[in-house]
Amino acid sequence: MKLHLAPHALPFLLSVVLSAGSAAAVTTDADSIDSGSGSYDGSEHVPAVPGPAAPTPAVKGDPGSSITVGGYLQSQYEHHQDSEDQLRQDGARLNLDRFLVRRARLRLAGDWEWTGASIEFDGNTTSGGFRADLYRAEAKLHYRPDPSAPALVEGAIGAMTIPFGFELVQSSRLRPFMERSLVVRSLFPGPVDLGARVGGTWRWLHATVAVMNGEPRGSGEFAGADPNGAKDLLVRVGVDTGSAAPLRVSGNVSFLGGRGFHAGTEATKARVEWRDLNEDGVAQPFENSTIPARAATPSETFRRWAVGVDAQLEYQTALGSSWLLGEIILAQNLDRFLFENDPVVTGLDARQFGWYVAAVQELGRYALAGFRFDSYDPDSNVFDSRGGKLVPRSMAIQTFSPVVGLVLPDLARLTFQYDFTLDHLARDEQGLPADRSNDAWTLRLQVNL
Repeated sequence: MKLHLAPHALPFLLSVVLSAGSAAAVTTDADSIDSGSGSYDGSEHVPAVPGPAAPTPAVKGDPGSSITVGGYLQSQYEHHQDSEDQLRQDGARLNLDRFLVRRARLRLAGDWEWTGASIEFDGNTTSGGFRADLYRAEAKLHYRPDPSAPALVEGAIGAMTIPFGFELVQSSRLRPFMERSLVVRSLFPGPVDLGARVGGTWRWLHATVAVMNGEPRGSGEFAGADPNGAKDLLVRVGVDTGSAAPLRVSGNVSFLGGRGFHAGTEATKARVEWRDLNEDGVAQPFENSTIPARAATPSETFRRWAVGVDAQLEYQTALGSSWLLGEIILAQNLDRFLFENDPVVTGLDARQFGWYVAAVQELGRYALAGFRFDSYDPDSNVFDSRGGKLVPRSMAIQTFSPVVGLVLPDLARLTFQYDFTLDHLARDEQGLPADRSNDAWTLRLQVNL
């Protein structure tokens, strides 16, 4: 559904949306990790993949351009091999076999001759309750000599998509796979952060430079804020030959540099602790121990960085469009989701390396099939103790993800994906690292508004 509203209607529509979500808790956790859509999500420089088309934007460059309203809903059922009908001691559920609303998005965007703005709201039930909050919001200035082309120069401030790589920038509405690859989700627990960016497009070249807080959605207690004065610097430069020819080639080189944060500790007083070792209910002298006072420790920062290279090929055939995608990322101290890095505690820098390759094929207008393989090593310097000796231990996690789907062009998509996961997160009977039984499958229905 595409609605075109006069600019003076925006305050009324926003009041309705905010009223509907005001009773819901506003949270961001690992389960609500998501991808962006619309605004600057790189859609001008990311080849589309099979699935529902994007809402038609307002006519760019028209000073009287109306406001565009669009969105989509993703509801699904997912099954996990490691699901249990139990609760952890902290009350967290271990059952992950469930129905849920993965993403419910509503986006408002306006684009005028010199300015633009976009606001996006998100609702989901991924963390066990009904959630609704502001997802993205950015104000833009741009210079566009050709109203039908991307902006030659554009700047923006607000909550925006992090300009790094391909999957992070690609919209969840367009991606045929259920979620991003593990390396992208681990380094970037959410695709949205607060900051400012400047970029532009000239012919087949595009570039973006951004300064951001470095605490994206899903990154923990500091998400949406910044505990240190240092900001992350991101640079993304790429090429895109366009879709006019049967073969489309695109790719990017991305860089991130910044500083992470290690929280200090408060001072504590000396105390005496009693442990009833013989469980007789009587305090005995040998059961008392003295806990000395501890001085406060200051907060510290540490260096982190990432470099990524990605490439995409699209080819038109009689059967439909074919896509071949790939991305490689090398990083240090940047894992903020799977194994949160803190070299101040460990005394060692952790180096992450991950990559994926994927292929997607349209099967006529109403079906698609794809396959993705991704590999992620959260720390190539890890050692394990075996027989009293330290030996290198691989922490690499590999995932094989076939996907099939039925498509109603511009309207809906029904997809099924199975994730075969190989890792070294369990132990066998001899205590050696072994593969954990944690495969999963998901059935999702997506409908465009």
